[in-house]
Amino acid sequence: MLTVLIAMSTLFFGIMSTLLMDTQFSASLTAQAQYVFGDFGLNKRVSLVCFDCQKIALVLMLIFSISLISIIVPLYRNVRRNPIKDLKEE
Repeated sequence: MLTVLIAMSTLFFGIMSTLLMDTQFSASLTAQAQYVFGDFGLNKRVSLVCFDCQKIALVLMLIFSISLISIIVPLYRNVRRNPIKDLKEE
């Protein structure tokens, strides 16, 4: 559950921050690029955002796999423990 929350919040905040940066800086970067290169065509625009679905899927799969790997050590330790011994200690 926590992994899904982390993956979705990472995806949401990542997309929102990149779109915010693109809308904030793309107009000024387009004007600067047109001035520097001398190409004043109105149909060209500098875009800072390019979503690559394969890389996004890779990052999400890495988050899920790391969360599954991090479960192994506590799960192994708790499976090895004897529940009767734990009840006697309490």
